[in-house]
Amino acid sequence: MLTRSAPMKRTPFKAKTPERREAKQVQYVARPREVATASVALPMAQPVLKDNRHESEPWRRAVAALPCVICGREGQTQAAHRNEGKGMGLKTDDALTAALCQTCHSEIDQGKTMTRDERRQRLDVAILLTIRALARTGKLRIA
Repeated sequence: MLTRSAPMKRTPFKAKTPERREAKQVQYVARPREVATASVALPMAQPVLKDNRHESEPWRRAVAALPCVICGREGQTQAAHRNEGKGMGLKTDDALTAALCQTCHSEIDQGKTMTRDERRQRLDVAILLTIRALARTGKLRIA
């Protein structure tokens, strides 16, 4: 075993100095006027107009008041919006909602047991069942 005759000295760590890079000189060379005026002007992109979205609080409340159209659970129903046709700043219509309980809603939104297409098909069927249930209870009438 090795032993020291004197204790080790405590010295602070020295910070490494970063390498200094010299800035490169860049020269700007103006293009001749003939080349600048000969360029083709591209048309500006047209803004994408948003569709008028159907939004109705009474519709969402009527959907949430129904029992779950998949499992039949009552009291924990939510108005689950369709997951297709939406994006950043875009939402789907409130008319495309299904009455789902929290468990079925999370299974359709983030479920790992079905593919994306299967989840979308199941939600489409749930939306149709919700519309049928609203019509049968008398909450959906043609004006």
